[in-house]
Parts: sequence; C-alpha cells; structure tokens
Amino acid sequence: MTTLSIPENSPNDTVFQSYKDGKEAGSFTNNEITKYADSLWSDHFSKSGNKPVFMSIDLETPLALASFLANNSNLHKVFIPATFNMSKILKNLKNQESTFVVCDQEFYELKPPGNRADEYKEMA
Repeated sequence: MTTLSIPENSPNDTVFQSYKDGKEAGSFTNNEITKYADSLWSDHFSKSGNKPVFMSIDLETPLALASFLANNSNLHKVFIPATFNMSKILKNLKNQESTFVVCDQEFYELKPPGNRADEYKEMA
C-alpha cells in the first residue's frame, strides 16, 4: 500500500476488533458495521430533523463508528466536541440544538456536582 493508492475493502473485512486480557473479545466486519449504521439511521437519527447529532464518544468504538457512518452517508451533520468536560459539552448541546447525543455509558451515568445538578438537568 502506498499513499497514492486506496486499498479495496470487502464486506467480510474486519473493521473493528476488541481485546480483553490479551484475547479477542469481539469483532465487526464492514458488512456488520454498515448494517448497524443503517439500523441506527432508520430507527433513530433520521428522526432528528435538521438538528445535528452530538457525539461525545471515542470514534474508535463500534457505536461511534456506526453513528458517524449513519449520519455521514445521509449527509446529516455530526458535532464532535474537542473536550470531554461535562460543563462544556452540555453548553454545546444547547448551542448546537442537538436532540440526539451519542456518548458512552460512564458519561451518561456521571452525576453532576450537587450545586450544578439543576442547571445541568435543564441543559440536557
């Protein structure tokens, strides 16, 4: 492979692998990620209107990759913040007027500080 050529992909090529304790814990092929992206689009993202999908998740995860592909292939805006700071993310949600947020479970379950809980709840 050189920088002057683009490798060809086939549906059965592995696009994502995860490991736990040095052993493969799971993998996805191009075909599986594409089907997942199609279902995310038809079941969720297509209903977001003109509002961008807000992604606060590492793009190197199956959910993020499929979400990005679903929106990108349908020419729908995706907003990816340059921070993982909860306050900044929630303020950007309001600025972007996003109705869908793609995030990891830890961020979703993160409890805001007591003095900011009401403000954060209103933002989200």
